[in-house]
Amino acid sequence: MLLLTDACYDTLVIWVIYLTLLIPAIAVTARRIHDFGRSGWMQCIFIPGFIVAEILNYNAAGWVIYIATLIIFVVYINQKTDRRKNKFGPVPKK
Repeated sequence: MLLLTDACYDTLVIWVIYLTLLIPAIAVTARRIHDFGRSGWMQCIFIPGFIVAEILNYNAAGWVIYIATLIIFVVYINQKTDRRKNKFGPVPKK
């Protein structure tokens, strides 16, 4: 019989929530990137910064890299929407 400790149970719950939200988050981000005429795969260019921060175990340099990557990603996602039809479809309705 498998007995879960409190810490193991908490980790399991966190991973279930994380994996449940991961695919919708990727889809919404890809749709947002399509709004300004870029491929949804462009969100992958930010992955190396997050991986380097993880490799550095989020020490001082790791946190700087993580926060810098996050800020650049947020600025990238907040570009102005392309107000004309692009290769990904018509202009989204308000």
